[in-house]
Amino acid sequence: MSVKAFFKPTKQKLIIDITISLASLIAFFTLTPNAAESLKEPAQMLLIIALNLIILPIIFYPLACSLIFLYNREWRKTNKTETIIALFSLLVLNPISLNLINTSLTHYNNNIINQPCGIMVAAVTPNYPAEKAGIKKGETITDVDGIRTDTPDMFKNAIKYKHPGDQTTIETDRGTITLQPIEDPQTHNPTYGLIINTKYCKRSN
Repeated sequence: MSVKAFFKPTKQKLIIDITISLASLIAFFTLTPNAAESLKEPAQMLLIIALNLIILPIIFYPLACSLIFLYNREWRKTNKTETIIALFSLLVLNPISLNLINTSLTHYNNNIINQPCGIMVAAVTPNYPAEKAGIKKGETITDVDGIRTDTPDMFKNAIKYKHPGDQTTIETDRGTITLQPIEDPQTHNPTYGLIINTKYCKRSN
């Protein structure tokens, strides 16, 4: 088998490729609910899904070729080049390895090159206290009731003893905002209607 034949599209390869891509996309939104919550606009959600359904099959196609190659035991009647490609794709270009690589690169970028410098508002739930108080998507929260908050965990700790109706002062890059949480109808916990992520800035030397 030649390298060209190894990558030649077949019905089996395309079915496996699409299956892996769909499973990866479903797993991503299942394991990272904040990602789904931040995409409140249906058009935005559909665009992200469409782009992933185009990009993921390209990324996982070599893996699909490798699985067919190994399943059919074609490595017994081919040269080392195709076998090396198959093993590389199987070991590296799979969802688990790619996720580990992405996690390592993200950790290096966020903790070595950069550092937390506030909380980015990823989305604001309509008709909730944050929206009514004027907080907008893209703002950076730096303090809650005078306490420095650089990460979502610090934000949660700053408000964990709040009750619906308690006054809260939030400092953002646009100014100081005062608001009161309400009870979340699903969790029954106090909520402001904020979906937040950590903002990272270049680490100072």
